Amino acid sequence: MLENYDESRNFRPNKEQVGRVGRLIIITGPTASGKDSVTEEIAKKLNLKIINTNTTRDPRDDDKCLNYIDEEEFLKMKENNEFLEFNKYGKAWYGTSKKPIQDELLSGHSVLCRIHASTAL
Repeated sequence: MLENYDESRNFRPNKEQVGRVGRLIIITGPTASGKDSVTEEIAKKLNLKIINTNTTRDPRDDDKCLNYIDEEEFLKMKENNEFLEFNKYGKAWYGTSKKPIQDELLSGHSVLCRIHASTAL
């Protein structure tokens, strides 16, 4: 799998993988705009996998769409260019990991990601 990464750790499919790679679908919007609800409904109807966002915020009981990690781990991942996108909102970091997206795409599966509007531009 490492052969798919360039010197900047950016993903590059090889010639055999082009055409077999799944599609990345991004749902974006501001805070509390309904990204989670829309993403879950689309995923159900189209049988797509949702890639969860990583965050350093404190866990809540109703959050099934976040991966909770500590700030040290998040900053290490950020330094290693492991995020497709990241943002600090309030005191907490949020970011979408590249690896699970790339793994699914290389397997031929399309995936959904939800990304805050401020980092989607």
